[in-house]
Amino acid sequence: MNELEPITPQEALELHIEDIDGELSPNSVRAKKYQLSKFVNWCQGEDTDEPRVENLNEITGRDFTRFKNWRSEGINKVTLRTNLSALRTFMRFCVAIDAVGPVIPRKINVPTLDTSENHNSEHIEVDEAEEILNYLNRFEYASMDHVLFKLQWTTSMRMSGLHSLDVGNFDLDERTFNVVHRPDEGTRLKNNEDGERVVTLDAETASIVADYIEYQRIPVEDEYGRQPLFSSEYGRMSK
Repeated sequence: MNELEPITPQEALELHIEDIDGELSPNSVRAKKYQLSKFVNWCQGEDTDEPRVENLNEITGRDFTRFKNWRSEGINKVTLRTNLSALRTFMRFCVAIDAVGPVIPRKINVPTLDTSENHNSEHIEVDEAEEILNYLNRFEYASMDHVLFKLQWTTSMRMSGLHSLDVGNFDLDERTFNVVHRPDEGTRLKNNEDGERVVTLDAETASIVADYIEYQRIPVEDEYGRQPLFSSEYGRMSK
């Protein structure tokens, strides 16, 4: 058994983020960092007068239970499960870098969900979404990630609808997107023709989309001669 090497929660988190960067999408990395920062902040005792856990070598099952009880305030069970699952994965990484013992990940009690809870009603918390949007607006303004997340958050469009969008569907003057079902051209809406509609944007979102199209979008056509909004050098981005 390898001897544990002292490390702070913050240092371990930084190593973990470096380790998954490139393996996961940028949005996924940001989400993991956000989720795990809650645990690091708790360890650092940002809401108390002194740190709770300074060296991960010394963490115990009781600490995880205390963190779970603390984190559960103000969030739903699905979000809590997501956070604790990310924490368990983080602790497995910590085992690999000799920060915690091999039994530590098993001490995290991830809640199970019943059938009514374990479905696609899972949603992102408002504070988390606002933090992501603030980051994108500051550091990745009008990038594809920025536009994609902004549209998902402000319009609640399904992935099939976002995937179907062309540059020509966007009307800056009217601040709208025309969502069209085109199954013969590779973009099928989940509800077929019933899914067709005009989506109205707020002024900020419309401006971000316009800047993305003008400055950031890769100017290509797909195999049907259409100009996909979300493009890559090969054409329309896959879902």
